[in-house]
Amino acid sequence: MTLRKVLVACAVAAVISAAAAGTEILSVEWDPGLGVIVVRLDAFPSWGGWRMLVDGAEITMEGGDGYPVVRPNAPLDEGATGLFIGTTPWVGPLPSGALPCAGTIQFDIPHEGRTNTFAYDLSTSYCSGIASESAGTGSGRPVGGAIHADTTWQGEILVTGSVFVPSGVTLTILPGTTVRFTPYRGYTDPSGRLSMRVEGTLKAVGTATAPIWFTSAADDPMNGDWSMLRLVDASPASEIRFAILEFAQQGLNLWNSSPAIADVIVRWNNWEGIYLESYCKPTIERARIYQNGYNGIAMEQFNGATVRDCYIADSGTHGIHVDASNASIETCILEGNAAAGVSVDDHGKVTVEACVIRGNESAIGCGEGQNELHLDGSSILTGNTYDTPRCQPSQRFPIQSKKTAPSSIAFPMPDYRPYELGYTPGNRRLDRYPYVYPLVDETRRVVGAIGDGLGLTWSVAWDGVAIWTATLWGNVYRLDPATGAVLTQWQYPGPQAWGMTYDGEHLWINDFAEKRIYEMTTDGRVVSSFAIPDTQGGAKGIAWDGEALCIMGWTSPTIYRVTRRGVELNRIPLQEGGGGLAWDGSAFWVPGGLGILRVSAQGEPLGAIHACSEGTWDLAWDGRFLWATQRTNENWFDEKLFRIEIGKLLR
Repeated sequence: MTLRKVLVACAVAAVISAAAAGTEILSVEWDPGLGVIVVRLDAFPSWGGWRMLVDGAEITMEGGDGYPVVRPNAPLDEGATGLFIGTTPWVGPLPSGALPCAGTIQFDIPHEGRTNTFAYDLSTSYCSGIASESAGTGSGRPVGGAIHADTTWQGEILVTGSVFVPSGVTLTILPGTTVRFTPYRGYTDPSGRLSMRVEGTLKAVGTATAPIWFTSAADDPMNGDWSMLRLVDASPASEIRFAILEFAQQGLNLWNSSPAIADVIVRWNNWEGIYLESYCKPTIERARIYQNGYNGIAMEQFNGATVRDCYIADSGTHGIHVDASNASIETCILEGNAAAGVSVDDHGKVTVEACVIRGNESAIGCGEGQNELHLDGSSILTGNTYDTPRCQPSQRFPIQSKKTAPSSIAFPMPDYRPYELGYTPGNRRLDRYPYVYPLVDETRRVVGAIGDGLGLTWSVAWDGVAIWTATLWGNVYRLDPATGAVLTQWQYPGPQAWGMTYDGEHLWINDFAEKRIYEMTTDGRVVSSFAIPDTQGGAKGIAWDGEALCIMGWTSPTIYRVTRRGVELNRIPLQEGGGGLAWDGSAFWVPGGLGILRVSAQGEPLGAIHACSEGTWDLAWDGRFLWATQRTNENWFDEKLFRIEIGKLLR
């Protein structure tokens, strides 16, 4: 591997303890050319299983995009002399604030013990670009990177690098604090769109007169300026009260987390206002959620939530979407949403009690699978294009309620609106966000795009002649790759076809909701099925490598190789990427890295290209070109199946 010439700005550093083993840290320096920290060692022992300690606390060495990633500074067979601390896509510049500007660093090496503890000071090099003010991007105390001890924020906070709150650490945000995220409006650096990820405890509790703001630092803020506030396996003691979340890709994202959420305003975000994934059980009370690009609230994959006394309006899709989950919706007002006020799908169950559902396309809609709608007689369904719930009689269960539907909801916090976005994100005429990227750049060239009119396409496969895809509504299509003309069409029998491949005879479809793989004939008949290897974490993406089916894990970055009967052969762990899969004859392609990542048969990253639009769902290889089904905007019926000529792979 050839790297650019290293122009090193030396740090002021000193060895403050002797090494317990033979390996010693000689220096810690900043390389401004690569934008990484360089750790020089007196010798390089075997690689693998190392642990890094900063200021005495362990920091993961594979933090992922925007977080510290530590790897040898050269291939091992070319004589590595130390380590680079950067980020992915490798080797990416380490964001400001991802590590402390000054402190101590040490490594624990298997079979060697710990190195010396080395004191470093990079305040005049690595941290010299952190300023208290940035023209056009607001001002405040700059923050970024991992928070290693209990911390309190107050006043003006400027996020200059993605923030990580690890397990065991509490971040407290005091009333009246404004957290501004430095905006990113490009597409070549996905990690440039900043986020806050909490695996510890978040205490963001404002007041009605002094709420907490999570917003853009731009002078002219717009939807998608920053990524999201995300809680992953977070402490149940987490709270978000009297807070405003706006101008993100997704306002609040929960994964296996159940914080207390009350008295919040969530608006002007590209995707969902609040999104729940996998085993979340929060209660959401007195929330105003309006003008978000997709659903006001969405819950997918085995959640159980209560939504009470909320106002949810003007969503680009549904007001509340319940997918393979259970939800209780009580005394809420849902109005003006582009699709249903309430939607239930993929074997979901929803109870609607004393709600007002008005002015939507449909009041309540049922999608694929055996869904349940429990609806009381006091709810008011009026002024919708379809007031009667669009559910089969067998899916409807009447209930009794002593509650009364509200004419209005009293919120203790005013609807603070110092500015107006002026549209719901996704508006084809007004929205300025770049959902679709340039057709040509140094990494790839789009040579064709099809699928106009089909809507959201979850899967893509190549059968040697034509392209197969499956849509949100379970329609399976075989398409002419040049014109997009429909050659074959049938209805998939399961709820969610998220991943598809062809083995020369049959189609194989990964059902995300049922966590099963279906073998199907090309005319839509089920031949066989089997459970995926990881029934807890799920799967998204499947490919045929000529010998075995390769199933892409959803919560774990692992490819499972199995026989046609589902017998596991081996596992391929990935360093990064996932959620869609293709095999090109010698390597895999997965979403990740700079957009779409090529990885070896052993799971090692080989380089990446930029995606064609926001969101890559699935991939296929036709022998010459890579096909990608892209999100663009979920509500648009535009071309979403891109045929890509590969250019320069970036590392």
